[in-house]
Amino acid sequence: MSAAKYHLSGTISRLFVTSCTPVLCAGLASAQSTLALPPARDAQTLHYDSGPLHFGKLRLPTSGERVPVVIVVHGGCWADHLPARSSTPGLLTHGASVLGSHERGVATWNIEYRRAGSPGGGWPNTYLDLAKAVDYLRKIAAKDKLDLSRVFVVGHSSGGQLALWLGARPKLPSTSPLHTIGPLAIKEIIDIDGPRSHCGATLGI
Repeated sequence: MSAAKYHLSGTISRLFVTSCTPVLCAGLASAQSTLALPPARDAQTLHYDSGPLHFGKLRLPTSGERVPVVIVVHGGCWADHLPARSSTPGLLTHGASVLGSHERGVATWNIEYRRAGSPGGGWPNTYLDLAKAVDYLRKIAAKDKLDLSRVFVVGHSSGGQLALWLGARPKLPSTSPLHTIGPLAIKEIIDIDGPRSHCGATLGI
């Protein structure tokens, strides 16, 4: 398993790699073993839209200061018949828990979204869900002291491709069905095992 980092700051990369490396080395990357990971602490379930899959898990440190945000995008081959945020990838759920712990000073936003096979999922709503989930941070930034100048995205497998797309949103032409006005800027991206070949030209990477 590999992690590709795009314009990634040392601080965030070290935090995430540190949290995930013990999981990988212990051979916990399978869905069965990741289900056995301890549950994340102190997570709030927030709904960024009205559908049953329009939610995310927000974890906050207790520093009391404005903190950067790591958005976590799970994989699952873009389809709803494979495990989702709660199991695949468990290493991301575990990593989000560690990053969002009291010691780290980083907020995490672990998002769910409709995939192919979900009612209304697939093109274009999978992408529009992700866009809404990211932009939703603007609504809670003041209350939860989120520093929106330091927003990072971590994605695994198909979630890695989607993370790269989130980074490319500002480049979408106005004629695109995925275009939105004023998308939240993503500072840096970590793609873990995502299919990058068809995304790199768009992002210029």
